[in-house]
Amino acid sequence: MKKTTIVLLATLCALSAQAVEVAGGTGGESKRAIIPKDAWQDIVLAPRTDNPSGLAYFNANGATVKSLTTTATPNAWNVAFTMTIDTRATGSDAVDALVNNGGAMVWNFSSKYTLKIENTAGTESTANVKLGNFTAMTNGSSENGTIDIATKANVSGTSFKTQTGALTLKISNNANVDWTVSNSEFGNRSILQIDKGATLKAQNAVFNFGGSTQNIAGTFEYVSTQSRNLTLNNATITGKLITNIANTQGQGNAQVIFTGTDNVIRDGGQVDSIGALRLNNGSKLTIESTAGTINLKKIKDNTIQYYGRILFGGGGELVLNKKDAFVTDNTLGLCQLTVVGGTNANTLRLNADNKFEQLYFQEVSILNIVLGDGVKMNIDNIAGVATNATLFIENFAEDRVFFNKNDWFADDKFDISVSDGSKTYTKDQLKLVAVEGGYGNYALTVVPEPAEYAAILGAIAIAFALKRRCSKK
Repeated sequence: MKKTTIVLLATLCALSAQAVEVAGGTGGESKRAIIPKDAWQDIVLAPRTDNPSGLAYFNANGATVKSLTTTATPNAWNVAFTMTIDTRATGSDAVDALVNNGGAMVWNFSSKYTLKIENTAGTESTANVKLGNFTAMTNGSSENGTIDIATKANVSGTSFKTQTGALTLKISNNANVDWTVSNSEFGNRSILQIDKGATLKAQNAVFNFGGSTQNIAGTFEYVSTQSRNLTLNNATITGKLITNIANTQGQGNAQVIFTGTDNVIRDGGQVDSIGALRLNNGSKLTIESTAGTINLKKIKDNTIQYYGRILFGGGGELVLNKKDAFVTDNTLGLCQLTVVGGTNANTLRLNADNKFEQLYFQEVSILNIVLGDGVKMNIDNIAGVATNATLFIENFAEDRVFFNKNDWFADDKFDISVSDGSKTYTKDQLKLVAVEGGYGNYALTVVPEPAEYAAILGAIAIAFALKRRCSKK
């Protein structure tokens, strides 16, 4: 009896260790094939028996499985609802968690479900996630779903796409994820979320965030040897953004491009980037006083050295609430402001004292600088190849705008004017005055008008007359 029991148990264990094959259903929730829910097993999604070349439908059924794979044919799979893939791997070797065998898989979250990949054994093993062509979707635009990678993983594939509803790709649980999917597209309202302590490293992976958002509380490391710039949209950085983009397209092209009006770096958020942070038309980036280090490194294009810089692409806005917000490896260790963009005015709002390496104008370009109350600004020099550049400073007051060099001031291609809130002064009404012990070497001041000279002389004369009268007494 005992021997029989042992044999039966051994047989059952052997059967449970084998992969369970599930043939696809014919579509519609009631006709989907049901993935076994209770047993922790390797699940193989097989073609439909009635139509092996047709789309195969499955109901994930809230199951927790060991792995999920598809057979080589057909190449189209539709899986719905919630599933947990828990590898429970106890070694340090890589194990397969989700393998789509190069096919096209749609995961239909329908409402607010989750596909989670984890390892509750808590070891250092790496989960292999081979997406093929993977689409995450919902049936309606008001629905949402989450793909949660909560374990160390290598994620590869041809494409990753979200569409229809609000889909979140989340890296959680201190996971380190290497992402080498060739092309990733996030539809409107979708979210890339990297939790605190987690890391997403993307190697030569193209991201198109469209109207989606990015919440970077952990580390997002973006590496491109093919000069593919990184474009973020309405990104919140409280963790760390690291970029290393090869300069193969010329003109110092290595850029993190911000779109949308709600990009913010705060609460210790850091940036370590080679090249430029670029603000395109209508985009806004705010660096709060609580932000960490923003380190912009210079890059070389043949014999030309491009400074670590902010690149205003026309109609962009930068708000600095942090004092001396940037550090660089530039000549003076300060950030350069480079202005392009034709007739679309760019805006720099300074709500804290800041120093800059240079203000460089390209093409026909416009920069409006808005000074906060009592804020001081220092720019080492103004230069550029622009034939006509416009600089306008709002909320201007004397001894608050400084330059370390003055050879540019007589250059007619720079059209400079300031406003003190009640009156606007043109360049011929301004002058540079050397100062000692100030924020910089030269202070931009207003030249008194003739009437003001007369008033000053009159005041001096009255004071002198009063002094004489007092002395006679």
